[in-house]
Amino acid sequence: MLVSLNNFIMLPTILFFITWVNKWDTKLSFAVEDLPNSKKLLASVLFCMMCEDIAFFISHKFLHWKVIYPYIHKIHHEHITPISIAAEHAHPLEFVLGNAIPAGLG
Repeated sequence: MLVSLNNFIMLPTILFFITWVNKWDTKLSFAVEDLPNSKKLLASVLFCMMCEDIAFFISHKFLHWKVIYPYIHKIHHEHITPISIAAEHAHPLEFVLGNAIPAGLG
C-alpha cells in the first residue's frame, strides 16, 4: 500500500510542484545537436551519482535519529528479507526526504 501511495500519489505531486515552481518550463532541448559528447555525459552521470549518494547518506543518517526513527523510518525496517521493493516500502515523508530529493538533486 505504501509503495503505491509513494509512487502513484507522492511522486507525481512532487513532479507537478517542481514543474509549477519552474513556471511549466523544463528548459530541456531534445534536439540531436544539443546532446552531450561522451566525456560530458560521463562527467554528468558521475556527478549525479555522487550527489545522490551523499544526499541519501545524509538523509538516511537523519532518519536513524532516535527522535524520528520510531515514527518514520521504522516502517522501512519492517521488511526482513533483502529484496529491492523493500526500499520503496517507506513512510511518505521518508520517501520524499530519503528517496525523491536525493535522486533529483543531480
